[in-house]
Amino acid sequence: MSTPTRNHDGRYTIGKRQPNGRCPVFVDGATEPTGYVWTTGHGARPWATEGSDSHPATYPDMNARRWQAAERVVDLVDARKLSATEAEQRRERAGRAPEGWRFASWEEITREGFRRVRLVAQSAYVDPANDGQPDAGERYAVSFRAKPVRLHSVSRHGRVPQLQALYGDFLHVTYEGGPLYAACGNNGIALGALVPVDTPRRTVSAVPCPECGSHDALYAFGARTGCGACVCRALKWVPDDLPFPIADDDPVFNPGDRVALDVVGTDGITDSHYGTVCEWTAYLDGWSAHPAGGVFRNVRVSLPYGSGQSNCVPAKLRKVDQVEDFPAETVEGWRAGAEAVRFDYNADGVAFERRGWVVGFSDGPDGARMLRFTSSPTLPATPYPVAEVFRIGSHAAWCAARSRKRAA
Repeated sequence: MSTPTRNHDGRYTIGKRQPNGRCPVFVDGATEPTGYVWTTGHGARPWATEGSDSHPATYPDMNARRWQAAERVVDLVDARKLSATEAEQRRERAGRAPEGWRFASWEEITREGFRRVRLVAQSAYVDPANDGQPDAGERYAVSFRAKPVRLHSVSRHGRVPQLQALYGDFLHVTYEGGPLYAACGNNGIALGALVPVDTPRRTVSAVPCPECGSHDALYAFGARTGCGACVCRALKWVPDDLPFPIADDDPVFNPGDRVALDVVGTDGITDSHYGTVCEWTAYLDGWSAHPAGGVFRNVRVSLPYGSGQSNCVPAKLRKVDQVEDFPAETVEGWRAGAEAVRFDYNADGVAFERRGWVVGFSDGPDGARMLRFTSSPTLPATPYPVAEVFRIGSHAAWCAARSRKRAA
């Protein structure tokens, strides 16, 4: 059997035994105990080691001699110094973008319409239970994917106070030829992605292309300006990789923002619906309701009625300081926000049910108060007499559903 050797002789001192039986160990001239050693008094390995307030630790192994137990404290100090040095080196490497690439936030990527990016492949661990808190740990990108991808869409979901149980804080990315990519937590989202240094930016200039004379959209790249075709030839890009920024007049909303949705009714009266933004999606390759090749941003707002969340065009939203309550007015027992049902009748007199909500009140031609009814908060409301709107499940609604009334 080999004889144990001292590896850290001279780096530590052992203090006097304390009343509780522990002997403090001071490492590298420390004035406060770095750890403690104590003996059980029996067995071939009676000496145990434990941490201190300045160096909390758990040592599961027992030792035959006191100096062996003390050297475990020195081993811990060296291991933590090495770990801190390696972590600092990783952070330093993570702070340097690969040649030909630069860091970009998801806000910049969606605003400028960048489509060619390199996603984060590995990041430092952060405690998910405390993500965003100072003690959760520092998150940084350890490495990025080697192969760039072409983005389709980016969705940002946030913690909304009344929806915390359903929605966490995360970002979803879809890209060509790949599965869904998710970045979780505030810090994970803040990592962003890599974009090429020479990525061109769309300009609003209306002058012809200085290189070919075409009147297509112009891009600025380096010290030059050119149309998409000229840019692709110069950079050896494909047209699908060119960015298409969001229009300058397109407002940007973030999860948690309080907003109002203003919808003009069929009678010209504007109804304002108040809610909270719970997510947004930027479609970077066009959308069915938007010209192909452009960026379209959709915002989902949590409203007090409707399906719970409604898809809204940003241009129809405005930020507000607080979400207003429904008006206190009542009309024959009806209040704004109440679920309701009404019926349309075809030429044969068959009733078709239309479920929706009462969103407000307005005056009719004869001065009588009318109920403003809509099947969706995003659709225009129409005023109807109180007699034509029913409470769901009521006897009056049952009778109206079974009556045969020919359409006017």
